Amino acid sequence: MEQTSTFSTFGKTRKIRLKHEHIIKCIETFSETQNRKKHSVHRGDAFWSNVCKDLGVPNNCTNRKKLNHVAMHYQKRTMEVIHKPKNIDVEGDGGTSGEKTSSLDWSRNSSNKSDSSNAEEEFYKCALPQQPCFFFIDHKDWEDLKKTQKGRLFKGMEWTNVVATGIKSIHPFCSFGFKRHTINTTQSRSKTAVFSCTAYCRFKDCPVTVKVEVKDEKTLKADVLFQGGEVCHNTKEIKTRPVRGQSRDVIAEKLETKLPRSLYLDSLNQIPEKAFQAGCRDEAPSKDVLKNIAWSHRKKQRPHVNEMASLQMLIDRQQGLPNEVLQRVLLHPKGIMLWSKKTLSVFYQRCKDDIVYFDATGSIISKDNASATPYYVYEVIVRNPFKGSSPLPTATFVTCDHTTASVTYFLQAFQTELTRMYGSRANKRPVMIICDGSMVLLQSIAMTFCRASLEDLLERYFQVITGQLDTDNFNIPILHRCLSNKYIYIDILQYK
Repeated sequence: MEQTSTFSTFGKTRKIRLKHEHIIKCIETFSETQNRKKHSVHRGDAFWSNVCKDLGVPNNCTNRKKLNHVAMHYQKRTMEVIHKPKNIDVEGDGGTSGEKTSSLDWSRNSSNKSDSSNAEEEFYKCALPQQPCFFFIDHKDWEDLKKTQKGRLFKGMEWTNVVATGIKSIHPFCSFGFKRHTINTTQSRSKTAVFSCTAYCRFKDCPVTVKVEVKDEKTLKADVLFQGGEVCHNTKEIKTRPVRGQSRDVIAEKLETKLPRSLYLDSLNQIPEKAFQAGCRDEAPSKDVLKNIAWSHRKKQRPHVNEMASLQMLIDRQQGLPNEVLQRVLLHPKGIMLWSKKTLSVFYQRCKDDIVYFDATGSIISKDNASATPYYVYEVIVRNPFKGSSPLPTATFVTCDHTTASVTYFLQAFQTELTRMYGSRANKRPVMIICDGSMVLLQSIAMTFCRASLEDLLERYFQVITGQLDTDNFNIPILHRCLSNKYIYIDILQYK
């Protein structure tokens, strides 16, 4: 029975059924001039585009995958026939198997060499450094390690960073893990090395191992012996050493002024090109690791174990300072309010003749679990006075309570602080306030800045539009409901 495959066309009910024999002949035709393996089915490039066009099926990813599956299935069956012993009757008539093979069998034709070269290209290979190899341990690092000595071992894992850094100065292509180490104590009478350890390359296919020995504590010269032949790393494999000890503290200090993604990209640029090709990322921890380091560093800096108590202590410490940002902490529902004297000044200057934006998002802070209430971030934003610059957030409210009462309390607290700073002059309201269609935001803005309920505000707007109300006495802000809920529209307005 002939095997067939069904291909979808435009529309759910229209399908095309093609025989495998016809499909294989078509792929064979184009394989004579192009190598199928070099063309991904996820891209409708020249090879698959020609095959789909010749077979009369739409050039989409689903159809290309089916065509590739047919080709791979046929190639696998052909290889099974080829690798059978010659004395087995494959054809059923006593003849030898496969004297004539199809051009689809790339592994038996002239592309044998190209396939073997492609297989070699999947691995990064290089020779090990020539012996003798050595590096010197810094005396300060050695003294710090000696403080952690307990018997014949170093306590903790800081010694791995010191040794790995030394090995990296000689051979930067492998990412090493350490098995064991030993230290010669002062009471020991043996003439063994002062310090010795063994390490191995953490790449799956790499046989490289290393033995490090320090024989003289005065010079701290570490002899390095590489074993295992040559380096062999799969190019699809990436390895990074764990970030421990002082290295973690150094990275944490950098993350105080840089975002994890920015630091990650800078670290990638500093890796040598050949080490990058080898897949070694010891000098560039992943973004998730950097985020974890930043979070743990901030957690250590908390003045109290309890997060809410820690925030309240920060408020007491910053009270009266010019850079005071954390203003209020809410215990139930949980929330914090952020603004400063400088942002109050910016809002006061910009809201007189410009637009104010008020929006919320729930995608910044992730939930602890599926049943937990999501945290929302509300921000009062004004446009930057310099054209082309980013908008300026003047007040931020983080809470897990998305209600009119909660948001109104935030806006009125912000307005009260503004009045304390500028007096009655701050009662002049913004010209226009833009927000999305959330009823919570609309009602909160109406009650805070317009001093009216949303229903009364809409009634007054209607009277102005119909000419029933004198516009000279109209001194309330224009509440504009934006159809989009994205900040990109704020950026577009910057260039107008």
